[in-house]
Amino acid sequence: MDTEGTPVRVSSLAGAWTFQASLDDLAYITFRNRDSVTPAVVNLATGVTLTNLPKQTVLEYYTLTYMGFGRTAQSGVYKLLRLRMTNRTQTCDILTVGDNVEWRRTRPPPMIARQSYASPPVALDGALHVLSRDENCVLCFDLESEKWQAIHGPQGGVIRVKEPISIAQLNGTLCIAQMEPYLINIWLLSDSKSNVWVKAYTIPTRRKVVKHVLPLRVLRLGGGLLFYFYGNNAKPKLKVYNPSLRRCTAVKTPANLIGTIGLCSADIYSNVHLVTSPN
Repeated sequence: MDTEGTPVRVSSLAGAWTFQASLDDLAYITFRNRDSVTPAVVNLATGVTLTNLPKQTVLEYYTLTYMGFGRTAQSGVYKLLRLRMTNRTQTCDILTVGDNVEWRRTRPPPMIARQSYASPPVALDGALHVLSRDENCVLCFDLESEKWQAIHGPQGGVIRVKEPISIAQLNGTLCIAQMEPYLINIWLLSDSKSNVWVKAYTIPTRRKVVKHVLPLRVLRLGGGLLFYFYGNNAKPKLKVYNPSLRRCTAVKTPANLIGTIGLCSADIYSNVHLVTSPN
């Protein structure tokens, strides 16, 4: 659907379980049957599955597995990153889409990553970004060199707090959404070399507890922030925050939406679109 909530294309992906949209035509989707999980890379504009990846058992998938999907900056190759946690030991594997479709072990991050299925790794500028679990840092994995580095988070230990927190990319800038009682703070990384973060939005909310927030895009007209969120026992809601009026307006979504919303620029009408998952 477009950013006003109007459906642009409906694709049937029977058995789709989770997905990660990317800011191009592709998405990483997992399909689940009774005993196994099959990952695949799918073209969102056509619905065509480009490549099927090695199957995992459901038990393997739930062994604190954290998946990221992105493209290298120089060669334009798509890669998948897999982080697994077993007995406080973190392992890291990489898979190059289009190769012999096999996972290969690579060096793990320098600190434990925070694993959240609601906030998957963020692909930006040829790297995947994840939040640290215990430190005020963002872990950055360069997909070309396959090396890790750490970016310090906003002042005040925002990433270490107990309140819910998520990571995203907002109009090409790394972004952190920090939830507090009745407030949502949106931080932007304005200078990655100097670790400078700016609090770009403070959004008032009627909910004391917001379980998850995902900033999607700053709109051209009026600078409104398009985001989706959900609280406890509530289906996801898509809204636009007007910073001048300090008010949110609702954007219509499919009535059966119980899953997640992602952002892509699938070349259907050469525009930016939202992608929803019914599961």
